[in-house]
Amino acid sequence: MSTMFTPTPSPRVFALPPGIDFVEALARGLAARLDRLDPLDAADVEVWLNARTARERLIEALSRHGARILPRLRVVTELAAHEVVDDLPAPETELYRALELTRLIEDYLERTGAAPPAAAFDMAVSLGALLDEAEIEGVPLDRLCEIDAAEHAEHWQRSAALIRIAIEFRREGGGGWSRAARMRAAAERLAARWQDSPPAHPVIVAGSTGSRGATRRFMEAVARLPQGALVLPALDPFLDAAL
Repeated sequence: MSTMFTPTPSPRVFALPPGIDFVEALARGLAARLDRLDPLDAADVEVWLNARTARERLIEALSRHGARILPRLRVVTELAAHEVVDDLPAPETELYRALELTRLIEDYLERTGAAPPAAAFDMAVSLGALLDEAEIEGVPLDRLCEIDAAEHAEHWQRSAALIRIAIEFRREGGGGWSRAARMRAAAERLAARWQDSPPAHPVIVAGSTGSRGATRRFMEAVARLPQGALVLPALDPFLDAAL
């Protein structure tokens, strides 16, 4: 396997400045590096992008730089379907989760009268979004319930009651694993695997800022690979280092 990057003791991070077409610039740089590789080695290169539209545009942009075997182009959300989490239950659908949570919330509303019954489904959708956020960030919802809400506003106590519903839903195995939880698990497992057995082929994450916990964990692991690299978008080189 020919190498794309020279060895470095620190994480390998590149960045493109604001105001340029990120995908076009990425395609130029990537094409130049791919041209130095054996064509069969180029097919092993992994490039993880931040969105499906970016992947489609990158395919088009690379085609303008000559005929070539494309690298494996993936989207970071596809971590949820990575083979490293094949042993986990299939991801739940958002509709299934919303309907199951609606049933639990309807019981809560019937007991407490905290809101009209017609609000149960909307509350379930919002609660599902909170579950996703907690699971992708790796934050146990139990921590929120440790807050003493006795002296807080009544709306916080209602929120805490809904969070307990979500916790109970997960403890009872409701819905299995969400895509967010599978993404987080994949990032953690790949990071652990790569510490002992890093891939020989290049792995690049491009276009993501790591604003989500699972993506950030994945990016940290990739940046430390012998043939790993990050390409950050719209980074101001004159920004104060303290920021």
